[in-house]
This record gives sequence, structure tokens and C-alpha cells, in this order.
Amino acid sequence: MGDGTLRTASPQRTGSPQTPPTLHHYLIGVRFAVGWCYWELGGGWNGYGEGSPLTEVDVDGLMCPVRQNLQNKKTTRRKYKREKNYRKKFFKAHPKVKGNVIVHHAVEQQVLKRYPGLFTKKEIHSIKNLRGIPKQLNSGLHLSEIRKSWNGFYKNNPNPTKNQVLQHAQTIDKNFGHLFDPPT
Repeated sequence: MGDGTLRTASPQRTGSPQTPPTLHHYLIGVRFAVGWCYWELGGGWNGYGEGSPLTEVDVDGLMCPVRQNLQNKKTTRRKYKREKNYRKKFFKAHPKVKGNVIVHHAVEQQVLKRYPGLFTKKEIHSIKNLRGIPKQLNSGLHLSEIRKSWNGFYKNNPNPTKNQVLQHAQTIDKNFGHLFDPPT
């Protein structure tokens, strides 16, 4: 599995033919195959993964298949390259923090899919929307506290205005910005 190949999560693969895979089986099956992307499994289960940049995850639910995006490699590589470009942009503006921080979006990238048309990719990847979270704080801050905050926002705001999303990002900056590098 650590070779970057991605296999479909199915009852035949992870359990007996009569037993569907559990969340644990599904996460083990996906853990090493997803290329620095975010996925949702439903029921509040979210995650990040590292591996092949040529894969994607169907976020409609736990039992949805995970699939390789091999038929459209050029598009996927462009998306992966663009993801690296925002990091490059951030470190060009803040060279002293390179290697010490994880680049985070104040308004998350998933807003593009959750609320189509509300923001452009250019706005999401703009330097003013990027934050540096120290690596030692990333797990507790970015992947926990900030994640919980955005999950609550999504749950309580199925159709927010652009201003509501921006206000929520500002609230996160106000609460945690002193921990960012550089601070907001």
C-alpha cells in the first residue's frame, strides 16, 4: 500500500465477503495512498494523507469507492502543481519560516466545493489567505482546533454569504493568529 497505488475499499478487499469494511479498515486502506489532500468520510470523520498525487477520494461517504485518476493525469498534475505553488508563494513572501511551518488557508480550499461560486481559486490561494502554522503546533491547532471550528461552521451554515465565511476566518485568526508564524 505504501507504493502510492490506490485500491478501492470494498467488502471483498477488507473483510469477509459477507462483512463490509469498518471505518478502521477503510482508513488503513487509504492511509498511504492519498496525495497531500483532504477528505471527508462523513459522520465528522476527516483526514489528511500523503502519497501519490495522482489519486482522488470520493467524499460522498464511507462506502464510496476510492479511485485513481489515471485517465486525466495532466489535469491532476496541474492541480498538484498549483497546490505546491501556493506554498512557494507563501515561502517567497516569508522565507525565514520555510521548513518550520505548514501552510494553511485561512478560508479553506474545500470552500470551493462546499459553496461553489462563492470564492475563486485565485482568492483562496492568494497570499493574504495563507497562514503559517508551526509544525509542532499543526496537529493540535490546525488538525484539531481549527478543524473543529470549520466543521461547526459548515454544519451551522449550509448556505453562507461570502462575508460570513470571511468573518469566520477572521474569528479563527483572532483566536489563534498569535500562534501563527508570522502572527496575524
